[in-house]
Amino acid sequence: IVCYRSPDLRKDAFLSSLCYLIDSLPKDTPVIIIGDINENSCSNKLKVIESKFSTMNFRNIFQNIPTTKHGTSLD
Repeated sequence: IVCYRSPDLRKDAFLSSLCYLIDSLPKDTPVIIIGDINENSCSNKLKVIESKFSTMNFRNIFQNIPTTKHGTSLD
């Protein structure tokens, strides 16, 4: 699944749509989510999207790896 979440889109709305899509897939379908979700995985703040993904048994393989010169990771 390739996705983009605009910084203007509420995280709960994004998650609702994405969860609906994932739930519509056959249960044995392997799923990889890639894209730009605009949540900084290098931040010490609560990461709502990453937390939800974790409860769904997804993991961020780029966790705490900066992707910008400012030391953030927003993709």
